[in-house]
Order: sequence, then structure tokens, then C-alpha cells
Amino acid sequence: GDGGITVAGEFRGAGTTFGVSPTSSIPDGTRASGAELPVELTAFHAAFSGSAMKGVDLMWTTASEFNNDYFEIEKSYDGADFEYVTRTKGAGTTNSTQEYTAYDPEMPTTTVYYRLKQTDYDGKYSLSSIFALNPQKTGSGCDLTVKPNPCIGRCIVSIENCPDANFENAVINVYDALGNVVYSSMPEVIEEGSAAFALDATNGFKPSVYFIRGSAGNNVMNKKIVIKN
Repeated sequence: GDGGITVAGEFRGAGTTFGVSPTSSIPDGTRASGAELPVELTAFHAAFSGSAMKGVDLMWTTASEFNNDYFEIEKSYDGADFEYVTRTKGAGTTNSTQEYTAYDPEMPTTTVYYRLKQTDYDGKYSLSSIFALNPQKTGSGCDLTVKPNPCIGRCIVSIENCPDANFENAVINVYDALGNVVYSSMPEVIEEGSAAFALDATNGFKPSVYFIRGSAGNNVMNKKIVIKN
């Protein structure tokens, strides 16, 4: 049909490309005209902001960028129709890892879908995969705290002000930017309505942004943490 195909690399030897012999379309050994990928996205994550869950924190990481002008966060409540949330300036052209954060002040009451729109200097754009976030309300206004934050060397993660929580089944999980659990712990009950555990930031953690989720009974709390070691 009509249209075009853009490729990078070289065509060599015998064979066909989409059913067409290379010798009849692209001469053997000729480098085809192609464009560098504008952005190599390695992570895109969203989490509720703080224990009070007032809005949504968004974080993404790139391994390289080429002619990248800016990023835009878009969201949707049906996974189809997206609206603009906020814009963040890109790094232009770089081969160094870049970490970005953004904030959506609106707290969703139902499942919300986020995606990242990346735009080049020439106006061309690309879209990331979609990240779905489900709101989880706390049962009694519990607080999840990290002190200090940023966490350097060692910090204390605690669940506080939960008088009605069942701490026997309490769990604290640490997630990386891809949403993988990288650490899990059963906190120690230190007094009625509170529990805590010590996080050793030097034990296998790379300096980066992580997300902590604590649960006790029907209470679920979320917190963004920056680890520096």
C-alpha cells in the first residue's frame, strides 16, 4: 500500500524485505536513510503523593535523548481520551541518564491512566505506554513517614496514627521506578497505633527515586523517597 518505511542500519546479502528483493529496492550493502530514536525511555511511574494522597507524583527516566524539546504528561479516565496535565523541558541531545518528576494536583476518585508525550524540536512527537493508577483510600487517616528524606545511609520508615489498624499483618514494600518490589519488611510495633522499620540505603539500593507503600489492616499509605548513598 501507500506510505513509507524508515529504517536504520544496513541491508546485506540475499533476502527480501517485506517480500521485496533488496537488489530491486535498496542496493546490497547500502545504508538506508534512518533517524535516531528521539528518546530512550527506561522508566515511567505514577504514585499517590504522600500519606495524605493529595495528588499524584509522576517520575520517568531516560537513558539517552536526541533533539528532545519537552515532555507532556497526559491523563485519561477511560484509557482512550487523554487531556494535558503539565509540561517538563527535555534535555535536548544527551547520552547521559536523565531523571524527571512531575505532579498532578488532582486526586482521582477512580482509575486514572497516564501517558508521556515526548516532542522533538521539529514538532514530531511520540507516546509512551499507558500507566494505570487505582486510588486506594486509607481507613483512618494513617501517616507514612520517612526520616530523613532524602535517605542517606539509613532512614526510619514509620506508620503512625493508626489506632484501629492490625499491625500483625502490616507490610512495607519499596518499589523502583518500574514498579518492581525491591525490598519488603514486616515493621516492628513500637507503640499502640505506630510501627516502624529501619531502611539501610547502602544495602543494594542505587541512588534514585523510589516509592514506599505501607499497609496495616485496611489502611494503605504511599510515599515517594529519594535514596542517596
